[in-house]
Amino acid sequence: MRPDVILIDEQVGRTIALNRNLPVSGTLGILERADTIGLIADFPQVLKQLKTSGFFVAESLEQQVLQRYRARRGGG
Repeated sequence: MRPDVILIDEQVGRTIALNRNLPVSGTLGILERADTIGLIADFPQVLKQLKTSGFFVAESLEQQVLQRYRARRGGG
């Protein structure tokens, strides 16, 4: 079986999947895709809610994700 994508956030599992040439995405990648195709009205708010629920996002990754969001919205 060849999956379209494996949803996994855990680093060791991601590394194993990538070493086996399996396509991976994390939660943030899925949310970014949903935003890109118009399924999310307020991406920064969704990210904030995710963090409030206990989901850990490193500050540097959060800034990268928000920078890509601003670029998608034409805000550089």
